[in-house]
Amino acid sequence: MNEMRTDSTQIPERKKSKITRPFATTLIGVLIMVVALFLPYMTAVGDMAEYIEEHPDRVEVEALELTASDVANIPIISVGNIITGVYGEGDGQIANIIVTIFGCCLALTALFAIFKKSIAVMIFDLLTGGIFFFLNFLMKEDFISADKYAWGVGYYVILIAAVAIFAGAIWLFVTKVSLKREAKRLAKVNTIE
Repeated sequence: MNEMRTDSTQIPERKKSKITRPFATTLIGVLIMVVALFLPYMTAVGDMAEYIEEHPDRVEVEALELTASDVANIPIISVGNIITGVYGEGDGQIANIIVTIFGCCLALTALFAIFKKSIAVMIFDLLTGGIFFFLNFLMKEDFISADKYAWGVGYYVILIAAVAIFAGAIWLFVTKVSLKREAKRLAKVNTIE
């Protein structure tokens, strides 16, 4: 009889220890993606890099007071500024809306990761990734070339983080399902005895 009580009291402890790794993987992926928002998403290369190096203090976008050195390495949160400088305020606002939606989906991914809701994490991670790829598609056409910009470290970190979040969420889902099955099996064994 004491053995059965020991087994049933150990289930919550084992559940916590088994869920810790996938939860940590998911949460670390979210934190890395948040940090990547501030890393260079696009980096000046070729002729653009040479121009920036020669004229670092020249004001390129007067409305935003951006100098050439400010547009050398652009984080994803500042993409709207570069688009405003090139295409105008309307297009810059559209880019800011896309980045805001990306940030909101990332925030929801983080929230569901904290509450260990694996399916919701997967859904919002896919939405975040979809918005990221949409933004990449828009940016690639006009800005990514041998003499303008190349993808920066932030671009690659966001990709890696999105994969880590999704993998962690799948791992968390599988772990939770297996723990539920184990709990049901133990409940049946305890009722039979």
